[in-house]
Amino acid sequence: MIAEPHQLGDVLLTFPMAGAVKRRWPHSRVYLAALPFTRPLIEASSFVDGFLDCREVVREPAILRRIGADIFLNPFPDIDLAKAARRAGVPVRVGNLKRLRGAVHCNRFMMQTDAGGTCHTIDRNLGYLRPLGFPRGLRLSSSEALYGLRLRVALEPRFGELIDPSRFNLLLHLKSGGHGHEWPLGHFLQLTQMLAAHPAKLFLTGTAAEREQVQRECPALLARDNVTDLMGRLDLDQFLAFVQAADGMIASSTGPIHIAAALGRRAFGIYPCGTAIDPARWAPRGTYAESITAGWRCEPGRGNCPGGKGPPCPCTIAVTPREVMGRLLAWLDARRSSAPDGSRVRPQAASAA
Repeated sequence: MIAEPHQLGDVLLTFPMAGAVKRRWPHSRVYLAALPFTRPLIEASSFVDGFLDCREVVREPAILRRIGADIFLNPFPDIDLAKAARRAGVPVRVGNLKRLRGAVHCNRFMMQTDAGGTCHTIDRNLGYLRPLGFPRGLRLSSSEALYGLRLRVALEPRFGELIDPSRFNLLLHLKSGGHGHEWPLGHFLQLTQMLAAHPAKLFLTGTAAEREQVQRECPALLARDNVTDLMGRLDLDQFLAFVQAADGMIASSTGPIHIAAALGRRAFGIYPCGTAIDPARWAPRGTYAESITAGWRCEPGRGNCPGGKGPPCPCTIAVTPREVMGRLLAWLDARRSSAPDGSRVRPQAASAA
């Protein structure tokens, strides 16, 4: 059992752990204990055999006995789930000696510090496999090797017909659910203005609550003629299918940018520069994944960055629409050179259904 009771991006970045286990022990069963809203994403990974509601596991640790759990991996770590695994008598429980509050409930140990934020989250998670005999510095390369995504639900025709095969279909995921320092909405607005003269079809994605926030803060963005507003219209299954049908995504540090990378789409993440929240730790990984920062140190809650998460900070504001546009023009040029007759050619993920 792998425990990750947090957001979509956190859950997705545990899939490489599951994939590594499956390759070493093909007949093993891997369960992921997470929050219910992440279930469609978990069930889209061929590396994960079952979903467990993490809250139910905490309330009733005997669930772990019923599924015959032999190994418990807790990369965050979550203290309540660690206690549940101990109470259920899971034979092997891996903990990090640098996180003693969780490690006291474990009986196999590794030692890994997050100081400086220089280790990517995928690599940090894979470090939890070392006490099971996996090699130090385990690396996985391709999208298929990393995530094993196999979408289980087809894109509904009403959304599929929005995709324009003659243009570059670009998703602008505007917010982060308050979990990351975001790129300003005004910058997204400028980007849509710059793209008006180019062969790109733009889609705004996010939740219904985020749409209300955008409506209050930057209504002109929703009113643009060259954008299609899908905020609040896609459930998670349809969002996954739509990302796969599109060509690329631009977003701040948030789960959907990792989803785009995992599906082999062009993914461009705009990141803050603060320790442990910059691309060194959280950049999307995939064949066509990229990221950008302002390039100077910025520590949330100290001086430059505002406290908390969500609002833009000076280091995300400093990433200009012109810089992002430069990357998009390279994408469009690559598309034109790949398809001189105007037909649609885009990166294809080996992991896509």
